[in-house]
Amino acid sequence: MNYFMGERKKRSYFEGWYLKHRKDGFTLSLIPGVSVDREGVRHAFLQVVTKNFSRFVPFPADCFSARKDRLEVRLGCQSFSESGVKLNLARQGLSLRADIRYGAFSPLRRDVMGPLRFLPFLECSHGIISRAHGLSGYVTLNGEHYDLTGGTGYIEKDLGRSFPKNYVWTQCSGFPGRDTCITAAAADVPFGGISLPGCFCSVYDSGREYRLATYTGARADIRQSDCLLLSQGKCRFRAELLRGVKQPLLAPAGGNMTRIVCESAVCTVRYRFSVGGGAGFDLTADFASFESAFQP
Repeated sequence: MNYFMGERKKRSYFEGWYLKHRKDGFTLSLIPGVSVDREGVRHAFLQVVTKNFSRFVPFPADCFSARKDRLEVRLGCQSFSESGVKLNLARQGLSLRADIRYGAFSPLRRDVMGPLRFLPFLECSHGIISRAHGLSGYVTLNGEHYDLTGGTGYIEKDLGRSFPKNYVWTQCSGFPGRDTCITAAAADVPFGGISLPGCFCSVYDSGREYRLATYTGARADIRQSDCLLLSQGKCRFRAELLRGVKQPLLAPAGGNMTRIVCESAVCTVRYRFSVGGGAGFDLTADFASFESAFQP
């Protein structure tokens, strides 16, 4: 995996990393990133998301750096890497200190985008860096201290020009007593003046990964903002948002971080997955993440 691809991008580009940290009832998602607007002006930022609030923290562009050969992103003194996260931040009404250490990553065997990652017209590409890894360390957020030792982490990244006009995304891992990790998304993909449905889904359960994706023949239904339906042969996947508090995030539109979308960083989602022959599960998690956006 190329961990950073935006070094030479001149305009209408974004690249961001989504680092999720969860233990018990606390979830902290961090989104460091860089964008280049339509006029060629570069911007750096960090978005902080919890169950109860979100913050967008801008940084000078020259504070940003990232490596291509491994996960290592810096925003001034704030660092995000394969070994963990170190933060000491007091801005935008936010006081955040963190020293989080990561255990061994669990990458996918194959790129979740498959051959579609080579298509130059895609407005957004996606990658999963680690579907689950252990955590140790702490976070102090606005005066509240959280011990993350024994928690679960997840890391993905996005890059391109814009987020899709219409999309649904969900992620969940760290089910008690069960080795199950879920990441799924579907979107309307612009192509030649029309929009076509595209999707990917990685379900890791009991030592096996099941992959449903556009490039393997999967079909997606995202007509409801709180539900994602996928079908592929004898496989069926359904993610349904039952309840959750939505927090606003800024998303890219032509490289400008001006679009507002909403994410439930901690919410209750029911996941149903079945394969011909009886394999599958019906699980409800109150520690899932769910995001959807629709434009008329």
